[in-house]
Amino acid sequence: MTLRVLVIDDHPAILRHVDTWVNASEVAEVAGMASNAADALSLWQQLEPDVTLCDVHMPEVDGFEFCRTLRERHPNAAVLMFSARDDATVRDAAKAAGAIGLVSKTASAQELAAALLAATQDA
Repeated sequence: MTLRVLVIDDHPAILRHVDTWVNASEVAEVAGMASNAADALSLWQQLEPDVTLCDVHMPEVDGFEFCRTLRERHPNAAVLMFSARDDATVRDAAKAAGAIGLVSKTASAQELAAALLAATQDA
């Protein structure tokens, strides 16, 4: 089974990198990409992805607020946050927002695969 992933990040270069990263995981493919929360909410409605992979730090609406909004509208949505900062504060904030977990931007494709699979198990 290949998981369909919606990726959200405000930097085009990071979106391209994450596309490669997700595809290298061998358990998922990028179903769609968005650079802001408003576009991501609309795209989520169209795609209903298995997992949403969302950057923590974005302008206007950050990843935590996006996660809260998505989970209010779609309680079964699986959201996995990602960030360059991987510490207890960010992990706790991600969980409080309703995310399944947090994966570091420096994680290997295998670590990402494990996190994506775990997100679908816990959703």
